[in-house]
Amino acid sequence: MTKLSLVGYKNNYFKCLIVLCIVFNAVGLFFPILRNDDPTLYASIAKNIILSGNWLSLFHPLSVDWLDKPHLQFWLTAISFKIFGVTSFAYMLPGFLFHLLGAYYTYRLARLLFDKSIGLLSALIYLSSFHLLLSATVDVRAEAYLCGMIMAACYYYLKLFSYSQFKLKPLLIATIMTACAIMTKGIFVTITIASGVMLIIYQQIFYAKAVKPSQIIVRLILAVILTGLFISPELWALYVQFDLHPEKIIFNTSHVSGIKWFLWDSQIGRFFNTGQITRHDPLGYGHYLFFVPTFLWSFLPWSIVFLAGLISIIKNRGYYYPFNLLLSWFFVTFIVFSLSKFQLDYYTNILIPFAAIISAVWLNNQSINIATANRVIKFQIYLSVILVLIAFILGGYILSGLYQLALLTLAVIVLTWFFRLSHNDNWYKAITFSVVTINSIFVVIMLIYGSIYTQYDIGYNVATYLNKQNYTQKVISYKFNSLTLEFYLKNGYNNADNKSQLAKFNGRLYIVSPITNLAELRDYYGKRMQVERYFSDMTIDKLLKNILERERLNRLSNQYVLIKVN
Repeated sequence: MTKLSLVGYKNNYFKCLIVLCIVFNAVGLFFPILRNDDPTLYASIAKNIILSGNWLSLFHPLSVDWLDKPHLQFWLTAISFKIFGVTSFAYMLPGFLFHLLGAYYTYRLARLLFDKSIGLLSALIYLSSFHLLLSATVDVRAEAYLCGMIMAACYYYLKLFSYSQFKLKPLLIATIMTACAIMTKGIFVTITIASGVMLIIYQQIFYAKAVKPSQIIVRLILAVILTGLFISPELWALYVQFDLHPEKIIFNTSHVSGIKWFLWDSQIGRFFNTGQITRHDPLGYGHYLFFVPTFLWSFLPWSIVFLAGLISIIKNRGYYYPFNLLLSWFFVTFIVFSLSKFQLDYYTNILIPFAAIISAVWLNNQSINIATANRVIKFQIYLSVILVLIAFILGGYILSGLYQLALLTLAVIVLTWFFRLSHNDNWYKAITFSVVTINSIFVVIMLIYGSIYTQYDIGYNVATYLNKQNYTQKVISYKFNSLTLEFYLKNGYNNADNKSQLAKFNGRLYIVSPITNLAELRDYYGKRMQVERYFSDMTIDKLLKNILERERLNRLSNQYVLIKVN
């Protein structure tokens, strides 16, 4: 394959920046799960696997059969819980490792298509992309796993179909990773992988002709068979939980096939937003242009570089095969996402590795003749400085105490780094400023989220308080649900929405409830009840509203109460 030279590129220097990105991102592993939505829900489902010992069935924290995502992410999380205990670190670790695997195979793919230097720069851009930083620790979902699985599959499929000599290793790893991706998100992930594979096969049959058509057909059949074989654990688990029990009521109906849901209903239903799980948001979801601005902010600080790379490819009529391959992997999936009526911002994460390689090649070309792209390079520098100033100012306003000291220390380090590089050429500054800036912003976000979460998340704080008491009583949440309370309590908890449900729990209890229900609980329990502690609740949305109204956090009224029933 054609190789591009990289003039003046210091590989060791960019290896250091890669290590910096990994270290900064790894800091998030030691924070709590900073989202009281899907990540905490997934952690609680995996926790239930450990507590129940049932590895084939997935249950919602309220003991309801759960049919949405496939099993693999929960199995991997449960294994991590077995090793490290049921902690936020153990929940985030598998996703973080697959995120790093995605960086590694982004490097391997770029090196295979171009050269080692472009591979390193591609991995650096991948590791310093805004949404991937967040998804690796702060907001771990299926996409953190998918980046590693999809990039490994794409790399080994390229090796499988590009050489006449058949080797078993590329076939096995490619199909295993494809199966893992399917068992993490569903059958639609094969669209991303297959879009490039079809182009590879087309290239080999009609142009390169390094592999005979009969050889390609045999390998393709083997790949399909092995992928089907490797997803059998998922099919079996769904069969045992749902297909064997037609009496179960799922989505308000009986006779629900888990296998059919996995292979068809969930995917097609999400695409048209007509399934049992739908989205009806007023914020532009479902619009065919939704992912254009979404991807641009997700890929910060490299968005302008990626656009410059695309324009350069168009002007040069696609360059040649490697670029056509990258564009196929990127745009086929992007178009499918854009046509879908079920859209979420983190879907674009799996496209970032391919965008990173395109951006790396463009930056490499400008290192040879930087005058041709001086405006883009300077824009990159100005963008970095503006972003880091906004982040530090916002963080300084919201944070207090030790958090402000940590932020000030980070600001001094970043500004010192900027100053030391101020006399370097713009090409070096554009890359280095971008990497340092986005990692600084990530740390600021972690400090802001961590400060708010540990002080004001009701579920986390109640669980932390009770765990320190070494409680033995049952814990009931009354007229509200908290995923963080479910996950962080050492012992399980129950939920009650009315007095008749509350009557089912006898003996000594802890009850957590909004403070508006305090009078009702006093009337119900009388002298048996005593107020243990009051708690405030705060989310990012409430915080922003608070800032706009110029109120400080310590002026918030208590909103929840923990009572003890003897």
